[in-house]
Parts: sequence; structure tokens; C-alpha cells
Amino acid sequence: MRRIFFLFLSLLIWVNAVSLIVETASFTDFLYGSTEDCEYDNWISHIVEGIAEEGYNLYSPWEIQSDSFGTFVLPDDVMLAQWQNIINAFLLQNYLAVQGMLDIYNFPYHVVEFNDTDTGNTYYMLRENLNPGYYDTNGTPGTHDDEIGSFDYGWGLFIHNPQSINPAIITVPHPNDDFITPVIGYKCFKEWNAKFLLISGAGREVLWTEQGNYSNSRSLCDPSRNEDVVFNIAYKSFCDNVREDFNRREFSAQIHSYDWNRHDNHPDCQVSAMHNCPNLPIRDLSDLRLDMINASEHIMIPQNTIGSNTEVLLNDYYSVNYSLYDFLFYNWAGAPYSVNDNVDLPGYGGNKQRLYTYQDWNDYDIFDPFFHIEMDELPGSYVESEENYHWFYGFDTETNMFQMDMLFDKTLSYYSYWVDAMTEILPETLELDDGLIPTTPQNFIASNVDYNSINLQWEPISSFDFYTYEILFADEPITQINHVIIDRENVSYLASPLQSAYSIFSLDINNNNYFQIRAIDSNGNSSPFSEELEVFTAPAQIEDLTAIGLDTRANITWTAVQQNGNMGFNVYRRQHGEEFIQIDSWTNNFLLSGTQNPGEEYSYFDENLENGIIYTYQISSENESGNVFLYDQVKSCSPSEHFNIYVSNSNSTIIDSTTFAKNQYAHNWQDPGCDIFKNMESESKNKSN
Repeated sequence: MRRIFFLFLSLLIWVNAVSLIVETASFTDFLYGSTEDCEYDNWISHIVEGIAEEGYNLYSPWEIQSDSFGTFVLPDDVMLAQWQNIINAFLLQNYLAVQGMLDIYNFPYHVVEFNDTDTGNTYYMLRENLNPGYYDTNGTPGTHDDEIGSFDYGWGLFIHNPQSINPAIITVPHPNDDFITPVIGYKCFKEWNAKFLLISGAGREVLWTEQGNYSNSRSLCDPSRNEDVVFNIAYKSFCDNVREDFNRREFSAQIHSYDWNRHDNHPDCQVSAMHNCPNLPIRDLSDLRLDMINASEHIMIPQNTIGSNTEVLLNDYYSVNYSLYDFLFYNWAGAPYSVNDNVDLPGYGGNKQRLYTYQDWNDYDIFDPFFHIEMDELPGSYVESEENYHWFYGFDTETNMFQMDMLFDKTLSYYSYWVDAMTEILPETLELDDGLIPTTPQNFIASNVDYNSINLQWEPISSFDFYTYEILFADEPITQINHVIIDRENVSYLASPLQSAYSIFSLDINNNNYFQIRAIDSNGNSSPFSEELEVFTAPAQIEDLTAIGLDTRANITWTAVQQNGNMGFNVYRRQHGEEFIQIDSWTNNFLLSGTQNPGEEYSYFDENLENGIIYTYQISSENESGNVFLYDQVKSCSPSEHFNIYVSNSNSTIIDSTTFAKNQYAHNWQDPGCDIFKNMESESKNKSN
């Protein structure tokens, strides 16, 4: 207790002694430009550098990576707990207390009140102090690209926009090898008026396990892979802050880029929600189509718009990681067409930010809280060459230097298209209210009814703010109190408006069941219920349906594992290209009558068939109420002419015969329905005598 008291007393003394750094400047100039109005500028030029394996990741063409430019401190448990205290106070906007703790904990950070002249907003940031002792010439004789000063901890830059009314968080976890991402990340933060921006302060090769060969998964300073870094303390707390303030899940956008010459034949922007069913803001499953892709254009960038680019069509610019449900682009005069799904960078599955944002989240939800994008560092509309690569980042052939104030001009021009499309539709995505009451799902029917299962089907509805289908289920006519509710809480895919079927299992044989369905949106609006559906389960469980082609006839067999109230079976047949017709029934063939015996075996012969024709068979059962239940199993066979061979010994004391035929439905050279097994023991004995 004495220790806590002295810590608290020390904190009070520091709070009274410290003051905030207040700066008024362009945040653009602070982040990647130049300004005299900040303690230091061009923040991205000070990011800690390191190379674990030469050539494993590619870096910006103007910035040669060094192993001695800055350091990264891997925090221990105490430091992580201290940083948590700092973030807690930071979110309470008790900035003097934050600075006091930073000083007490001896972290080289300052709280900065930043008045941004770009937007007019006032940001508060946790910014690491610069150590001017680090120096990087970037391997050039001139000083125009020299980097003076780096970080001793390399934990990153953490920015809070308290004026934001949008529950959006932008993360930039790889600012060195994904070298365009801080610039695009800031554009997103600014254009979307997001609440938080986090940029890592070190390249991911700076510190790693040094076990085996380097891979990104062995990085210790990559916040997307290592849980125990202060970046993730901040990220989780920022997410929790959004959830508490907005009473909803955050929209977290993570910005990546990929090496210019390693992912050929892929679009410029690979978009993912890191699962196979991306929804808003990437894809709108409703007829409104208020999504990022349909807010874009068929011709994204006309030819020669940004230098000598070829014409960039939608599917040259975007690909989306999806496989569940169609994704069509409508926003042009022609017929809708499928959105490109050629993605090879859907995101690291163990991504720490993804895992936290998706914790206890339904992947079928109409809204996707995690957005992942990868941008080509030399877009595919340019000839892939080092000359074009350097040109794209402002290389001046006359001076033989990169123009440091123009490094990202073409990047911003080229990739502003997707940011602008997102900017257009994001407000409606975050509001998620179309102002409409959902419609009742139509054509609610039961199909594939078995002895213990029923498949329910309906026509999916269009709903921008859809929440769930709700199915009521009872074994008697439904009332307000006698039913079970089936919805997204127990069947996750019922959260999708495009879901059109649900199968219910473990029902009783030959039992009556009642169902209703309605749709509910995210704003608590419900459609009227459908008409009540009454469905019996089948009165028999069948297995082992077979059809064997004989000579001008077929033998159909099955086993009734259990029966309850089964009056009997009906048999159906069809030929190729025709519909099934009923050829016999229990009502006129007592051999097809139901029994109460478990494991009852049935054998039915279909006579007077034509050899060489393919016949397909199906059966149904019928309960006491006259309901017929068609089993989905079908079997085919083809009758064929049979030939007999008779053999005997010289005195005809041993006589035997066999029958054979050529049949296209024989299996492994033998038709299993016609196998004959012989006891060879006596023959072997005769041979030995």
C-alpha cells in the first residue's frame, strides 16, 4: 500500500509539473513532408529500419534499409501494463496525467495536441521523441535524402481524433516494406473522419526470433503477428472505446501494399474481409448495392490519366476475396458482370487486429468490421520495369534523384479512387438503416423430408440492414408460448439475407411439425410472419437402395431400418430425359406394404424391360394420412441379355452352371448383384489326390 501511495504522490507532482506539446501544422507535412511548425517532421523517414534476410521484403526505391537506424524495444509484462495505464488515461483525455506517467515510466514519448490545418481538427497523439544520434545517408552522395534521427523504442504513432463521430480505426502495421501505407492510411483517416490512427514505428525485420530462416511470421516487432507489443494494447483499448461510446463494433481498416514485381497478373487492389463472405462496406447483398465496388466505375482510370497508364477497368483495379454468393458489378450501362476474385493476398489468418475485431462476430453479418486491402506498389497498368517503378515515385532522370517532395503524388492519385469510393458509401454503411421494414420471405416450403429431418426453403429478401431470419418451430400449431426460435444466435448463416434454406435434424419419425418464418433487420424492424407450414416427417427410414439390371427386368432392393405408421412404399421409374412415373404401389402390391419390423428387407422386380436401356428408380413411403414422402436416393441400372454355361463331369454326377452378361453398370468387372461364390475346397482336394 505504501508503494502505491508514493507512486500516486509522484504522479500528482509530475502532473503539476508537466505541460503538453501543442503544435499547429499540416498533418500531411508532419507525417511525410516538411514543416518548421513541429518538433520534427517527415515522421515516416524516422521509422526504425532492419534487415533480417536481404531481399525477403522489398522496400522503397529511395530508402536503403539499414541495420543501425533506430532500435525496437520488445516490452516485458511490466511495460505492457504501464502502457495500458497510459492508454487508459489517454482515452479519458487526462493528458497531463498521461505525460506524467510517460515520464515516470521513462518512456521516450510525449502527448501532443496537434491542430491540423489540413482538416481543422485537433488530434491528440502519443508520439515518440526523436533521437538525433541516428543518421542514414541512404547510400547516396547527396544530402537530399539523408535521414536524421530515429527512435529508441520504435513502438509507433498513436492518434486520437476526439471530434470524430465515426467508429472507424485505421491501422498501418508495416510502414517500411509496405512503404506507401502510412500515406494512404492517413488519407483514409482524414477522408473518413476516423476516430483513431495507429502506425507502427519499426519495420517488421528489425527484431525477430532468429530461429531458422527469417519469415514474417517470426517477426517480434510486427504487431499483426506478435500479440505482446504496445501497438496491440492501444488497438484493443481503442476498439473497446469505440464499442463503449458507439454501442457497436468498430470498423477497422488495415492498409497494406505488396511488392511491385512479385504478384503478377493480379489487380492493383486486393480487397478482403479475411473470410469468404465479405459484406458491407465491400459488398452490399441487397438490391441497393451501396458498396465500395458499385460506388466505383467500370472504367476506373482512363488511359494516360496518370502518366502513360493503360486503361484501367474495374476488374483490373479490384479483386475481392469471396466465394460464397455471387458478387456483381452493376454501375455501368452494360450487363452486370462478376467482380474479379483473383486474390493471392487475402491476409494473414492469425492477424492480431483481425482476431480481436472479429472476436465473437458472425461472419455472415451484413456488416464486416474488418477491412483488409493490399495495393500494388507499381500498378499493373504500367509496364513492369525498374524505370517505371522509379518514375512512379518521383525519380527525376535529369538530376538522377528522387524528388522527395513528390514521392507519393502518383500513389495518391492512383489509389484515391478506392478511398473516394469508400468515403462515398461508408456513412450509410455505418448508419446501417435503410428506413424500410423487411418483407416477409415468400414461397416458404418444405423439401427433402426424411424420417428425422426437414429441409425448409424460401426466397431470400433484399435488405440493406438485414439482421436475421427467424424460424419458429413447434410440434403442434404455433402459439406465442409453445415454439422454439431458430435464428442467427444458434445458426450463424441465418444472418445472411441471401440464405434461402435451413435443414432441421433429429426429429421424431412420422411426427407432425409446424414452422413459420420472418425477417428482422438491424434496427429492430420485423416483417410479418409467413403462413404456418405443417410438415410430417417420413414414416420409414430406408438404406441400401440398389438397382440391378437382369435379363429384361430389374431388381430394386432396399432396407427399411425402422418404420412407424408406414402404410407402404411406392416405386417410380424413368428413362433418360423423362420424368419419373409411378410403376407400382403398396395399394396393389402387398409385397410393398409397411411393417413394424426393424430392418425389413424389400425386393421388387420390374418386369418386361428392354435390354440395353438405362432405367432409374426412386421410392417413396406413405403415412396413415396419405402423405407421400419421396426419398432423394436414386439408382440406375440397365437390363442385358444373359447367357448360361452348363458344366458336368463325364458321368454327370457333378453338374454346375453359371450365368453371365455384358452390362455397363457392372462394377470392377463384376456386377455385385450377380456375384456367385464357389467353395473351391473339394476341387483342391481332388487335385491333390
